[in-house]
Amino acid sequence: MLRKILLAVLLSVLTIYCLPQSMNWMADGNSYTIIESGKMVKVELPSMNKTTLVEADQFIPKGSTQAIQLSGFKWSDDYKKLLLNVKITTLYHKTTGEVWVYNTGNKKLVQLGTGLRQNGLMYAKFSPNGNKVAYVYQDKKNNTVVYNLYVEDLLTNKVKQLTFDTRDRNINGTFDWVYAEELMCRDGFRWSPDGTRIAFWNTDASQVRNYLMLNTTDSTYSFVVPVEYPKAGTDPSPVKIGVVDLLTAKTKWINTNGDLRQNYLAKMEWANNNALIIQQLNRKQNESRILLADTHTGLSKQIWSESDKAWVDVDAFWNGGDNVGWNWIEEKKAFVWASEKDGWRHLYRIGLDGSEKLITSGNFDVMKIYLIDEPHNVIYYSASPTNATQRYLYKAKLD
Repeated sequence: MLRKILLAVLLSVLTIYCLPQSMNWMADGNSYTIIESGKMVKVELPSMNKTTLVEADQFIPKGSTQAIQLSGFKWSDDYKKLLLNVKITTLYHKTTGEVWVYNTGNKKLVQLGTGLRQNGLMYAKFSPNGNKVAYVYQDKKNNTVVYNLYVEDLLTNKVKQLTFDTRDRNINGTFDWVYAEELMCRDGFRWSPDGTRIAFWNTDASQVRNYLMLNTTDSTYSFVVPVEYPKAGTDPSPVKIGVVDLLTAKTKWINTNGDLRQNYLAKMEWANNNALIIQQLNRKQNESRILLADTHTGLSKQIWSESDKAWVDVDAFWNGGDNVGWNWIEEKKAFVWASEKDGWRHLYRIGLDGSEKLITSGNFDVMKIYLIDEPHNVIYYSASPTNATQRYLYKAKLD
């Protein structure tokens, strides 16, 4: 167990500084996959033995002589399919590109988004059973930019639109500048555990005006670039959460009990097939509330909260630039949460019934969670209690 923890710490450092960005851990925790010389390679730890899983020529589309240039990839849960990100570009927190799927069984390589602008797909991810892929589509036409959710069936290759906004700067499944910059939110939709519905954020940024920037580097003569940017003193865009049914393409909106302009919905995940858990912040960001929402009725209730005279830090250990994931324990009856309520950033057990128990204590800030090992009742984390230039590995009992 200790060896696995140390490897996790080492790999987190290597991921940032040494290894390619296209890297994914395998489920066994003892190996990872990377793209190397155009091939998909599995690397075992600690031996560093390498096995080729997909040859480079398998990434050459039919009718072409050139392999697709991968920017990133992700396996389906059963490791039978690969979701491939190609020609990724990021502009003002909006990451778009092409999405391909490679099937290791029939060895077919297929591009998604037929009939759409294929380099306008965003945040694609497999359904839990791996038979579908959902993504956000950035549609540009008639001087408007609209973001809608789509789902593609990998068995039939049929594409289905799930949201149908046509207004300029109406955003489904991703975010505007404020959420991306202030709350680290970019990927804005979540598959339900049973794969029948998708929960997503909707942002109405239609009232945000353009801030004119001057580009002086891309050509001999400078030119003006309009950037959607809310200036200080203006209202943020209203944001709400919806749950769309894949079969009917109908959306149920969640009532989060607050002004949509004066409260931020910072985090959201599925608690189970029927409920969402949501973090809500007030405009001043000195009050944080945890809500549990019924996805069938749309009603939500507060189960926990904290406040500070100055500011409450969002419980977001920086995860590659996206505020994704919830630290569940006890079969999703409770979760581990970070709070600075006692003056230091410590970890707490929060039950869905609102109960609270301190896990870590001392004059230090918890910097990162590495592993929650429930079978052994232990959580591993890093802290720097005496030397701010060094990071140390610690463990504490969950109870």
